[in-house]
Amino acid sequence: MFEYDKSKKLQDLRNAIDAGQYSSIDVAEHLKNIQHLPKDYLREMRYQLGTMAHGQLIRALNEGHIEGLAIADDSCPGMVSDALSSNDGSSKYLRFSMTMSDEAARESAEYFHDANLAAPEQARIKLLRTCAENNDLAADLLIGTAPLADPSSGCSIFCGQQTYQAPLATSDKPQQKLSVTVQRELAAIGCLCALITTCDRLLHTDSQADIQSLVTTLPFRQLEATEQEYLDKTKLIREASASAWKSLSEYHESYRLPSIALGESFTLGKLAQCLTSYPNRENQTAYTFGWYHPDAKKIFGVDPDQLHDDTIAEVRAVLQGAAGLLMHGFGEPGISIATSGWANNVWLTDTQTGTMNDFFSVAAAYAHEDTTYAVGLRVSLPDTATSEASPARRQYTRELGVLAGLYVLSKVLNDDQTSMTLQNVSDDLMTILSTYGLCQEVTSSTPLT
Repeated sequence: MFEYDKSKKLQDLRNAIDAGQYSSIDVAEHLKNIQHLPKDYLREMRYQLGTMAHGQLIRALNEGHIEGLAIADDSCPGMVSDALSSNDGSSKYLRFSMTMSDEAARESAEYFHDANLAAPEQARIKLLRTCAENNDLAADLLIGTAPLADPSSGCSIFCGQQTYQAPLATSDKPQQKLSVTVQRELAAIGCLCALITTCDRLLHTDSQADIQSLVTTLPFRQLEATEQEYLDKTKLIREASASAWKSLSEYHESYRLPSIALGESFTLGKLAQCLTSYPNRENQTAYTFGWYHPDAKKIFGVDPDQLHDDTIAEVRAVLQGAAGLLMHGFGEPGISIATSGWANNVWLTDTQTGTMNDFFSVAAAYAHEDTTYAVGLRVSLPDTATSEASPARRQYTRELGVLAGLYVLSKVLNDDQTSMTLQNVSDDLMTILSTYGLCQEVTSSTPLT
């Protein structure tokens, strides 16, 4: 998966990073001024900064400054990708992301055998670069962050043979006084500010006044009635997922189950956010790979025939991906959850009504006693009369994907149907899923290939 390629292009990239061509980006003042804000305000700020960064990235892509973006988002799982992909067209540059547990991070450091990589985010950038180059994922703009628990936590961005460093320290107050959610939002905001500044240097623009205006006077958008409806449903779904994961996490800890590997597409790290939400249980998740670009799924053994627009969101693709997550990557996960792309652009034959076939798929796999148990689920959403997915509808669908991911996890762990705890969790989750969509389930108890 991560074997070194000896091509001159990769060697030049490696030399540029190793040469230590660093430039500083100061985002600490922005973070210090907003750390007191409620998490909902910070979330809205992250999305608006994501829109700003998205515009810069599209321009940098169109002008030939970059080919694609890859992110190691240990300090804020999925949050940068989530903010960027709330805008149409993010798939043009967003390639993949990685989040690693402490164990997997140590393994990656040992893999590189490089004593000069004192900063954890530098090791992550090197890992991103190797994965991108060796799998033809065309990512040359790389973001690396260290875990929040690391006292030197910061953000490094590599682009154009230059590394930009931005400390993510939020204030002189002890970090433990801030909740994990707030710390993650602040880290994601810091990364986005640093990303915008990096694009400024590529494009010879200056967005600092716009960033300052946004973080000092956050302009909230006026929501339409349909958007508010989606936001209300999203909140209920998110709360149900949190409750379900509390039970599943306690079950996981009680029975000392193997760690969980995640492969996320349309959920964009939201599963990782949910599964790492409890302090001191972060290592229940081995690693997360955001396989946004279709070619990124090939790394985990997904059949290329499953990567076309009309098949990439089907159950077969995520069942293959779930099996591949157990055999590739870092650590020794024994459980996996995979989410597909979101097929919200496959039109039905009834062009008069303008309705769409709107669905996604999730799968979980559990390697236990020489057998791989797997459960896949296809969730079809109500038809919609518009081809444009609003930001609120995207968030609603992604949170529903998290809920579906927890459902297949509860089912695959309860293959023998002897745990009332797991049975109650799966029943509750299916009740909610059935309220919002049509579910088709596929199960397997043979080794997947």
